[in-house]
Amino acid sequence: MSAVQRRDVATSDRELASEVMRAAFPGISFTAADDRPFLFRHAVTGDARLTAYSLTIEGTASGTGTMPEGIAVGGVRSGRFDVSYDRETVDTAQPYLRPPGESRILFQDAHVQLVALDLEAFFAAARRYVEREKLPSLLPRPGRTAPLTPAAARSWRIVSDRVLAAAADEAAFDSPLVRDRLFDTMVRVMLSSFEIAPGAAWADERAVPAGAGVRRAVAYLDEHVAEHVTLPDVAEAARLSVRSVQHVFRRHVGTTPLGYLRDRRLDAVRLELIASDPAESTVADIARRWGFAHLSRFSQAYQARFGEYPRVTIRS
Repeated sequence: MSAVQRRDVATSDRELASEVMRAAFPGISFTAADDRPFLFRHAVTGDARLTAYSLTIEGTASGTGTMPEGIAVGGVRSGRFDVSYDRETVDTAQPYLRPPGESRILFQDAHVQLVALDLEAFFAAARRYVEREKLPSLLPRPGRTAPLTPAAARSWRIVSDRVLAAAADEAAFDSPLVRDRLFDTMVRVMLSSFEIAPGAAWADERAVPAGAGVRRAVAYLDEHVAEHVTLPDVAEAARLSVRSVQHVFRRHVGTTPLGYLRDRRLDAVRLELIASDPAESTVADIARRWGFAHLSRFSQAYQARFGEYPRVTIRS
């Protein structure tokens, strides 16, 4: 098991800040503006497989270059942080998958956190959860940076907060068992939360080859999975009558709109169970948060969909 590496630098020296950034991300330049006060803090904790970065900049700085090869997801805690690739701008208001390739970055009084996984270790671990022929063969790319659903974004925040909290706890992160569990959890949530650019055999099982009305209904349900939704709401979003939306949904999706919503909520529960620490969260609390009030029926529906009970998922 590789040793844990740590570095924490705080400085108002612009040249030193640039050197620290080049050491952490060799392919990216970094220039701090000199028209206002500047303060830089960069903390990194990690091993060969999993690394957590925290970067705080008071002032303005910019850079260009290429991220090192790997799988990385960032999050902006405060301030402004812009990332763009040619004509594509990454939405940094939510967790974002950091693609490789030439990019431009801008910091303005920003606190940014990044969790990175070694590419080879990620694919080796992913083989346990994804059929070999469906294993992603390419890196993330611009235009595919956002979480797949709001539930996926929430689950990612939960697991990334766990990693960052553990990284700040020296005794915890020094434990190989803790790092093993965190890395495995990150891989599982990554595979479920983001669209890794696919190889030829990769397919989204939720893709709906149907008319615009069904696609609008599915998009509405995916967007409002954490909210109270009625059948008339779905029909209005689909621009169809209530009767028509039920008919086309059964024909093209194989279930009812509210049946589809229930499955998406079960998916959201599973993502959160995987991401959560069983010492801090309970199955009941997570299930209720996603609208399942009758826990016995929820447990049966969960087992029917995933082949295991929710208490097994949260402990795995």
